[in-house]
Amino acid sequence: PYDRLALLDRLVDYEAELRSDGHYQARVREATTFDDEDHTARVTISVDTGPLVRLRFTGDELPGGTLDTLV
Repeated sequence: PYDRLALLDRLVDYEAELRSDGHYQARVREATTFDDEDHTARVTISVDTGPLVRLRFTGDELPGGTLDTLV
C-alpha cells in the first residue's frame, strides 16, 4: 500500500546521503497522482544531484574535528 510518510522519510534519507557524498545542493522530490477509478497511485520521484563538490584544505592545521564542522 501507498504510505506517503514512509516514502518521504526514505527520500529525506536519500537526499542526506547524496549531500554527505559531496552533492551539497542535492534535491529529491516526489509527486503523486491518484486514480480513484482504478484505485492506483502514480508516484514520480525527481532527483537533482547538483554538482559534486570536493573540498581540500591546505594551510595551517585546524584543531581536531574543526574541518568537519565547517563543512
